[in-house]
Amino acid sequence: MLAPLPKETVYEARERSRRASRRLLLLLVVLYVVFFNMLAFVAALALAVGAPDHGTQVLGAVSRYIARHFWSLNGLLSLCGAFVAFLHYQMARSRELDSLLSIVKAAPADPKDEYHARFINIVHEAEAATGIRPIRAVVLASTGSNTFSMADGEGRAAIGATEGLLSRLDRQELSAVVAHEAAHLVHEDSSLATTVASLTAPFEATAASMKAALEHRPRAYGRHRGGVGLAAFLVWLVASLQVLVMRLLAMALSRGREYMADAAAVRMCKDPLALAEALGKISRRHRGALDIPQSFNSLFILNPDIFRLDEHSGVVAEVFSTHPPIAERIRRLLAWARAELPAGEKSEARAREGPPAPEPRDYYVKKDGEWAGPYTPSQMLALGLLSPRAWIVNPDKEMKRAADEPTLLPLLHERVAGRVAGRACPRCKVSLVAAKYEGAPVLRCAFCHGYLLPAGVLERVLTRDDRAFSREEIETARLWRARAQERDVLLKEGDASLVCPLCQSIMIASFHTQLTRVVVDRCRNPECRALWCDGGELETMQIILAETAREAEGGRQRERP
Repeated sequence: MLAPLPKETVYEARERSRRASRRLLLLLVVLYVVFFNMLAFVAALALAVGAPDHGTQVLGAVSRYIARHFWSLNGLLSLCGAFVAFLHYQMARSRELDSLLSIVKAAPADPKDEYHARFINIVHEAEAATGIRPIRAVVLASTGSNTFSMADGEGRAAIGATEGLLSRLDRQELSAVVAHEAAHLVHEDSSLATTVASLTAPFEATAASMKAALEHRPRAYGRHRGGVGLAAFLVWLVASLQVLVMRLLAMALSRGREYMADAAAVRMCKDPLALAEALGKISRRHRGALDIPQSFNSLFILNPDIFRLDEHSGVVAEVFSTHPPIAERIRRLLAWARAELPAGEKSEARAREGPPAPEPRDYYVKKDGEWAGPYTPSQMLALGLLSPRAWIVNPDKEMKRAADEPTLLPLLHERVAGRVAGRACPRCKVSLVAAKYEGAPVLRCAFCHGYLLPAGVLERVLTRDDRAFSREEIETARLWRARAQERDVLLKEGDASLVCPLCQSIMIASFHTQLTRVVVDRCRNPECRALWCDGGELETMQIILAETAREAEGGRQRERP
C-alpha cells in the first residue's frame, strides 16, 4: 500500500507550484504584448513591400501615422495582448481532462485485462494515499515504456501508462512509478505542466502553419506574394520564439520537479530500489514514439523522444533538456536506499505462463439419443453439449453425468457464469469461449484454436512476454519467418467472406506488419475493429517480434565499445 505524504511537504510543494503559475501568467502577458506589437510591425511592413506601385505613398502614410500615434498604438496593442493572454490562460486552465487525454490518445484501462486490473488497483491505492478522488487509470496503446499524469483546472486527474510499461514492470516497480506520478498530482505539478503544454499548442500550430505557407507559397498572390511571404516569415519567427520560450519554461519546471517527485515517491512506496529499477528499465527500452505535440513530453516520467542532452549535465543540458539525467536520478535513489543494484540488475523474468496443457480428446457425450465424439471439454462447451445432466463417457471409459465428473465441474461453473460467448467462430461456426491470453480478455475457438481479439487487445498482447512457447511453436514461427523473407507471402483466398463474430460486418485479410508478414483478418467496421487470428498466428507474431528484438539488442551490444 502507498503511504500518504507529510502535510508540510505537500503544502510547501503546492505553494511553489502556485507561485510558478503566477509567474507563468506574467510571462504569458509579456509574450502576447510582444507578439501583438510585432504583428503590427509585420502588417505595416508587409503592406509597404506588397504595394510596389504605391509603396512610397503607403509607406509614407503609415510611417507618419505610426510616428504620430506611436504610444497610443503601443498602449492599445499592449492592453489587447494582456487581455488575450489572460483569456488564453483561463481557457488553458479550464480545458477538460477528456480533451487533454484525447491529445495523447489515452483510453480507460480495461478492468477485464489482468495487467490493466493490476494498474487500476495501484491507482486506487494512490487515491487513498493522496486523497485525490477520483484518479482515472488510462492506458496508451504503445509498445514503449512510459508513464504520465495529467490534471485540469477543476481538479480532475489521471495517471496513464503505456502497454509496454504495464507488461515489463512488476508490481513493486509499477507501484513506485504510480507513486511518482501521484506525487506530481499532490504537488500540483501536473496541473501546471498541463497548463504550460496547452498554452504552447497554439504557438506551435501558428509556427507550423506559417512554415507551410512559406514552403508552399501560392502564386495566386501575384505581385503581392513578396509582402505575404515576408509577413509569413516574420510571424513564423515570432511564433517560433514564443514556442522556444514556453518550452524552456516547461523544461525548467520539469527538471526541478522530477527530483522532488522521486523523493516523494520513495516516501509513498517505501522502496527506492523499485523506483530505481523501474527508471532503469524505462531508460534502456523504447519510450513510446508517441504521436503527440512536443509540448506534452514534459508530462512523462522520461522524455518519449530520445534527446541526448537529457543524459548529460552542465549548463547547456540544464537549459535545453526536458528531464534531469537518468543516471543522476538513479544515483540519488540508490543513495537513499544505501544500496547498489546487483550486477546485471534485478531479473526481469517473472513466473512465466507455459503453453496451454493439451486437453484430452477422449470424451463422448450423448446427443439426441446417440453418442457423439470424441471431443475435448472445451469443444463440448462450445457446441453447447455440456450441461450438468448430460451423459458423458470420460477417458477412463466410465459413463456418468457431467456433474459427477470432477474435471468438468469448472467448465460447468464457467458456463453458468457466461464463459460461452454465444458468438460463432468465423471458421468453424461454433460458439467461441471466453479466455485469457497473456492476461488480456479474448474469445477462443476450441476447434481451430483461433482467437478473436477486440480492438486494442493485439497491441497489449504483443508487448507482453509472460508466455513460454513450445518447441513446435518456435520452429513453426521460424519457418514462417524464413519463408516470408525468401519470397512474397500471398494473402489467403476467400477471407473476404469471413464475418466478424462481434458486429457481423465483413472481415478483410491483411498483413499484420511487413516484419511478421502474418496474415490476419480485420473487421471493416470502424466502430468494432476486431481482429481474427487463425490457430498459431498469434503465437507466430509474438515469437517473430521477440526474436527480432533480441537480435536488435545483440547488434547494439556488439556496436558498443
